[in-house]
Amino acid sequence: MKAFLNGVRISDKDYAYCQKVRENINTRFYAWLASTSAETIGNIEQQDELFGANTNELKDIALSASERKENQRLLLAVEVEGALAREQKKQAEVEIINKASRILTKRVYEHMTKALSNTQHLYVNVLRLPKHMDDLLDTLLTPNSSYKQLASVISSNHGLGEKLIEMVANKQFCRQIGREPRKIQDVQTAVGYVGMEGLRLILPIILIKSRIRFRCEHFPLLATKLWQHALLTSNGSRYLVKEDGTENTPELNNLLAGVLRFLGPIAVYQQFSQSFEESRTQLLSELRERNNRPLYNAMLQANTNPSIMTKLMLEQADKATLALLGEFKSERFKGVKNRLVDALTKSSPNEHDKWSMSLQQAEIFSQYELLTKSKCFPNEKLSKAFMFSCYISEEKRDEMGRRNLRQLNLREYIG
Repeated sequence: MKAFLNGVRISDKDYAYCQKVRENINTRFYAWLASTSAETIGNIEQQDELFGANTNELKDIALSASERKENQRLLLAVEVEGALAREQKKQAEVEIINKASRILTKRVYEHMTKALSNTQHLYVNVLRLPKHMDDLLDTLLTPNSSYKQLASVISSNHGLGEKLIEMVANKQFCRQIGREPRKIQDVQTAVGYVGMEGLRLILPIILIKSRIRFRCEHFPLLATKLWQHALLTSNGSRYLVKEDGTENTPELNNLLAGVLRFLGPIAVYQQFSQSFEESRTQLLSELRERNNRPLYNAMLQANTNPSIMTKLMLEQADKATLALLGEFKSERFKGVKNRLVDALTKSSPNEHDKWSMSLQQAEIFSQYELLTKSKCFPNEKLSKAFMFSCYISEEKRDEMGRRNLRQLNLREYIG
């Protein structure tokens, strides 16, 4: 028997079942992230073929009277040979594009795996995180920081000061915090206008969101879905800790950990386009040198199997997050980082304190909420086991669902 933090007990057999459900739905969730529709699931299993059409089926003509169907024209004898030749040519073209796509998918996967193991590359080039990130974390996590100190560290982080000045002049942002837009020229005045406490809470979210490239021809909806997941997880973690009344856990810690937890998934997504282009360019160069014109032409039309993103997210995203967290040396951030690492590396509820447990619970709830709203949760009967894998009761799940945790209540933070 396993005992959870609040004393509830569950048999080893039932707990193993809940964990299996959790693993399967986690895979389904990342397939949904990579899908090109808000309400469909992409390929979950890695497949050899990308095109499912049966190219042998001729819908509008019949080669013989015995094959003829209603509304089909029977080919003349002289036309049969030409129709078969055209169909064979079409099938050969599809097969060689399939072959090129399999080669490209394999090369992109290898390129991605190598790139994602280079933490400095991810930090500087892929996520474009600030050089002075530790100073920013120290200042945010220091209770008595002044406007001047915060303004100074914001200004030293490229683009962050300009973003803040733009925000205080933005009508929509100011409406959300219940204030009038202001044309402010310097960062310190902008800090004072928003307020220290509110800015401490929303600045990490602003920083990470500004690093996401929301346009990607390969996975056009992934960034938007992933950001919804990050925001819902952050808000959910904050809500759970606040409701629980856990002491010595500032709300900032939960929002900060919630967005930083997704550095790895964001890096996987943003590295993909570069890996795709570089891999295809390399392959085209190799095929040109070999004078393999048929495969060269097919490579120009090839694409990767969409399930490659699901596979990379499951295998590499958390590793990348942990590696990136290792780059943050701020002493004040150390406690948050350690608990975040625990949330990513320990699966049993007994191994967590309430803070790191809340982050796992919020992520489970976020997956359930987003899949359900998109009509992609596999079976409502599985929801109890999925929630229980991180010990969330059905009552708590429903209560969180009523809280509109998918959006930031800026007035609550800043007003």
